[in-house]
Amino acid sequence: MNSPVANSQADPYPALGLRLDPRFVGGLIEYVRARGGIPFAEFMDRSLYGLDGEGGYYNSGVVSIGNASNDDFVTAPERSRYFGRTLAKALVDMHTAMGRPGRFDVIEMGAGNGTLARDIIETLKIEHIELHDALRYTIVERSRALIVRQQRVLAGRPRVRWIHASADSLPLRKVRGVFLSNELPDAFPVHRAVVRHGELNEIYVTVDSHGNFSEEERSPSAALAAVLMDLNKVFPIAAQPEGERLTVNIRAIHWMRELGMALDEGYVLTFDYGGPGAIRKAPYTVFDWEQYPLEIGYQYPGVVDMTSHVDPIILSKVGAGEGLEPIATTKAPQGVYAQPVFLQAYGLRESLRREKDSIKRNRGLRLLGKDYSNFFALVQRKTRQISCPDKSNDQKGLLSGEAPVRQKEGVHVYRLGDIPALNDISRRGEFPAGYYVHFMRLPNMDVNLSSFRRGKVICSGCVGEDGRILWPDGLRVRAAHDTYIVITPFSASEMENRLVHGGNVASCGPYAQGCLLGEAKQ
Repeated sequence: MNSPVANSQADPYPALGLRLDPRFVGGLIEYVRARGGIPFAEFMDRSLYGLDGEGGYYNSGVVSIGNASNDDFVTAPERSRYFGRTLAKALVDMHTAMGRPGRFDVIEMGAGNGTLARDIIETLKIEHIELHDALRYTIVERSRALIVRQQRVLAGRPRVRWIHASADSLPLRKVRGVFLSNELPDAFPVHRAVVRHGELNEIYVTVDSHGNFSEEERSPSAALAAVLMDLNKVFPIAAQPEGERLTVNIRAIHWMRELGMALDEGYVLTFDYGGPGAIRKAPYTVFDWEQYPLEIGYQYPGVVDMTSHVDPIILSKVGAGEGLEPIATTKAPQGVYAQPVFLQAYGLRESLRREKDSIKRNRGLRLLGKDYSNFFALVQRKTRQISCPDKSNDQKGLLSGEAPVRQKEGVHVYRLGDIPALNDISRRGEFPAGYYVHFMRLPNMDVNLSSFRRGKVICSGCVGEDGRILWPDGLRVRAAHDTYIVITPFSASEMENRLVHGGNVASCGPYAQGCLLGEAKQ
């Protein structure tokens, strides 16, 4: 089955004023013809990144990523600096949850202009100097042209380094920190397939007798065949209607597995657009902020961007198989949050209320509006095994970003007036390493501090590996009769998850390393 999709003699979009690179197009035609046709994913890859690093959309040197009307497309970091500033707060939270290590790696994959990296680093330098000093920022970038652009934007920042590589073949291992990406997997070349009699045919790109690119159905390539078993587990092919066209992001699957192997401890934070069922949506082209049918990508290879929607649920499930645990809540069981919801959770709206410049404020507010309603944030964590501080106990636990070492499954409640005593115990390093320290509003706490039913986490710190409390940065808690300090192995989301279900939470009373508050250690 063969269908022409491009005609070099006719221009269906003359108003766009697109200009082909004849040398690159000629090379691409010969490349496809010499191989007797290539999978669509390979055609998309060559169109975006060129042949042997030469030519292609991202190597053209004219790709315009920004916030002006004549830019090719706009990303959230280009829309407003408040995107990077808000992510900096999330990184502080993750660094704190990991016990504030002296070295904290942030690996940004596919960094565009370098704007997000700049805004994160500048925010940390001004507002969170401890993390700024611990930060080691690495950019993994496949496009040499974008590396040059990023190095200009980030000049004078000695702790930034570059790795020229693809994100799905990371030359990194034993990373402790965060892997970060914004609109990365949507740019991965995707395989296209068609359901035929309960099985898949793959769409190949060929060159017809007129020198035009055409589509042809064939048996699955080795790359697609290799993931069919895993794909069937989350998306049964035989149950799909005859002729259904599917978009399979194999590179995203490999990428998620690669992250699981590269990360020793920490988080994966993925921002992109799409949603469940994205496998049924066709890829498309983008030029001058507008979406166009895929056919224009055949008409103008190397000139327009080609992209696809991303299914975060598939990424979450693949990551879970590699030890990347989704940070889930009742509203986001797979760790997938609407991007505006994630940004609000880290105080974007409150920050914008303090912004006096109306233009900057309005740009920031757009991050919470309909322009980003189809964007998601996928949050995953990786834990590692460590020995307990108590050498007489051979028990091991998981050190994770949200709930590090669970030596005692308890919930210990204190009044605000107990803070001086807590600080005394903290200075002696006698709290259980890895516990959380939550300031909570608990209106139903009983007089003996033994149980409560409803409540809300106001802010959180944690207990470091040295047994000392790391109080929340910029701590400001209004004294109230229903405000308490809760020290527990359960993260904020886990605590609120328990309370949402309406059950009683039992408290073990004030407790730290076997000592009741105020008692001397025997």
